[in-house]
Amino acid sequence: MTEWYNISRDAAGRLVVAFLPHPQNRWFPANVLQDLDLPVATGDQMVLTGPGAAWMYFHAACKAAALSADRIAVRLADGATVPVYPLESRLPVKWCRVSEDVAASEQLVEFSGEEVGPADLTALPLREDVPLRITGRAAVWMYAAVGAQAAKLPAALYDSPREAELISVGLRQTGMTVPRRNAPHELGVVIGVVGDPNSGKSVLAKGLFEVLRAKVQRSWAYDCDAASPTPNWYLSLLNSETFSQEKTKKLRDGYKVEWTPELEANVARQLASLKRNLAFTLADLPGGRHPKEGKSFLPERIPPTREAMFRNIDLFIVLGREGRPDIVDAWRQALEEGGCGGRVIAELVSSEPDTSPRFSGCARRGLVIRGTICGLDRSHRREAVAEALQEFGAELLDSIRCWKLVGQARGAVARAFLTREGGIRYGAAAVSADNRTFVSGQYSSFNHVTNVHAEQAVLAAAAATGSADVVALAIASTEPDATARPCGVCRQVMSEHAARTGRDFTVVMVDHRARLDHCEICRVSELLPHAWQSHRQSAGRTPPGRNAQPQLQGFETKSRLTTGAHVELPGGALALVWDPQFGDAALVKVKYRPLPDGTWDKLPHSFSDGRRYLAMLHDLGLAATTFCGATAALASANEIRRWAPPAPVAESSLPPVLTSCLADAGISSSRLRYTGSRALGLAGPASDHDLIVQASPDEIRGFRQRCADALSDGRMFLPPSSGTWSVLHRAFPGGREAILRGRRFLETVSEDGVCVALIFTPPEEDRLDTQGWVCLGWSSVCGRVEDDRSAAYKRARFQVRTMDGRRVDVVSYHKLASLVRTGDTLSLGGWLLGNPHAAVPFRLYQLTAASDNLIWMDAVAC
Repeated sequence: MTEWYNISRDAAGRLVVAFLPHPQNRWFPANVLQDLDLPVATGDQMVLTGPGAAWMYFHAACKAAALSADRIAVRLADGATVPVYPLESRLPVKWCRVSEDVAASEQLVEFSGEEVGPADLTALPLREDVPLRITGRAAVWMYAAVGAQAAKLPAALYDSPREAELISVGLRQTGMTVPRRNAPHELGVVIGVVGDPNSGKSVLAKGLFEVLRAKVQRSWAYDCDAASPTPNWYLSLLNSETFSQEKTKKLRDGYKVEWTPELEANVARQLASLKRNLAFTLADLPGGRHPKEGKSFLPERIPPTREAMFRNIDLFIVLGREGRPDIVDAWRQALEEGGCGGRVIAELVSSEPDTSPRFSGCARRGLVIRGTICGLDRSHRREAVAEALQEFGAELLDSIRCWKLVGQARGAVARAFLTREGGIRYGAAAVSADNRTFVSGQYSSFNHVTNVHAEQAVLAAAAATGSADVVALAIASTEPDATARPCGVCRQVMSEHAARTGRDFTVVMVDHRARLDHCEICRVSELLPHAWQSHRQSAGRTPPGRNAQPQLQGFETKSRLTTGAHVELPGGALALVWDPQFGDAALVKVKYRPLPDGTWDKLPHSFSDGRRYLAMLHDLGLAATTFCGATAALASANEIRRWAPPAPVAESSLPPVLTSCLADAGISSSRLRYTGSRALGLAGPASDHDLIVQASPDEIRGFRQRCADALSDGRMFLPPSSGTWSVLHRAFPGGREAILRGRRFLETVSEDGVCVALIFTPPEEDRLDTQGWVCLGWSSVCGRVEDDRSAAYKRARFQVRTMDGRRVDVVSYHKLASLVRTGDTLSLGGWLLGNPHAAVPFRLYQLTAASDNLIWMDAVAC
């Protein structure tokens, strides 16, 4: 085997492990790790250095720590030394993200690629009994720092997007490769950046990747110029104060080799692997062969034998130069001749490379984006280029999403169900805010009155499966030389759907030959600017803003979150904690977002206006896919900087009748806490009293009984403008009268013009186990309630037995659940999880009333 490292001692007596470059291909197979033979290093100091892969540094540091090395450091190319072991155990951890994947039974360390310094390194809260997977873009010394802390773990896997398999690092099954678990049909998108040499292409690619990786999970940047690569360290060393540009370029020149068929074949394989394993890859492609000074021949932008590399690219960004429109045209022609015609998604012109980076003149023709980018010089910092490309990155992702829908809509024409062959086929595809895709062809009938158009079918499918928040819809047909446009009925359906979800979604009308620059794009409101509206149709109430500043205090990770606390999320939004122990984070309800003028905008109500609330979550970038599969807002301890815990309640501040009802039920004022605007310091004279109440199920029943008595004799009232009571009245059989008669819900009442809303929590901590549970997807069940003891709490729990005998534990976070009683027969929609080893083997999570429905098929008399 080729030698890949050597060991020596330096002048200070430290053991130095130096990784060596590969003499030919410059990478090594994973099994070389099996040959790493380090001496016992008890009390010794060890230094790792050289052009090794990240997984080499991880493994060497892990093994050195296991062999009792006293200290471990990494020596960089500029001679600086970074200590990576031992590290101080202080929080918070800022240099990587540590989480636990319950479904995969592993803990995960992810690097975001953000620039951090050696001083940011801290000890990680790793569990010693759970395998580790590590992934992301980071310096080798960061990987070494994690490796040194992983010496006692049962297993560790390095997850590099470039590889088709995971690499086993650490001390067990060293150097083995593990197949990925991605579904075979999940193919990502590969975007190639092309342009002539020295046009700023590599600077553009690296800056654009900084923008995209913040928006797309599982993305990667890949330098395809294997003969003359631009390593990640090259651009940073160009700006280094200690490294001259001449020395930096000399280092890079040492990486240059001649193009060979083997290099080209390897790049093609890498691209195919990235497409199988990632959602998004940005490929920096070589610029081709061009005549140099003293030579004359026609440029070859895609030389022979490189067609395989380019065929693995889905879409292209073409970079030209100012005053040279022929470059973009030449690249279009070369792509056409290379079998890649019709795949250009963006055409950019590089101008004034020496000026500060900026992007201007953004315009669209169909799905193709055009614009001018200045400042594509290697001396400019990557972050500055990325900042200038924010607008372009957002437009590019939107075009890519539409492009994917175009292909799916064209494929959906095969699903059309016609009355006879030979008719025109229509297909539609829609994508929801939670990235679920729905496709359908039209359903034709003989009388034409009962036709179901493809556009209507995909909207109905999205709503029926809990993903009504459609963000884009594409339409295609088989009609020759035409652009598929929706009929008037479909436009009306789209308009009503957009009004109900609060999202004016994008409609893409596909040219018959799917030419990207000929597709037509508009919003639903532009398709039907004066749509018919029902008197019951509403665009949604705009909640009032708040001018006061919230009273927040600093948050430390040792602080204990409770239901009812308010936390500040990244970006400044304020959220109410629903469940402080929801997997490895807190489940929160976003209440306010900051506005540029310093005021606070209140979000739509998550219960009475749930669809608009979810749409706003996605727009704010706060929507996350939870461990149970549902979409919600989460807050981890590392993300919280400020908070407002629930505030104590003075008994004298509450209305007297309510105080009496609580006391008669055995609930003292010491178990009450203010939440909402009163805890935040945003309360006005007429603000509600939002209370967190610790109570047992018997105490809740007693309180409801006494409230019902107070309502019946006119001492208390139901708030006439309560959105909660409006929804409850419509949802429960018999309406509010039946609810009051059965004492099912009396947590929102009014007394002397003061509105009070109560949230019940159990007196003792009720932590839900998450180990061993596997998400089975969104599902619906029907069953009879067998246990309602915990149904009144904010994290409502009750058990149902379905008609086929299955027992299902329901965990619900919306207010309808507080109406549930033993003996009710319910139809339930939500996210189903399974665990064959649990006492109740199925669990259904309901997070959003808008999509996770709770319907009474029968309600027992109370």
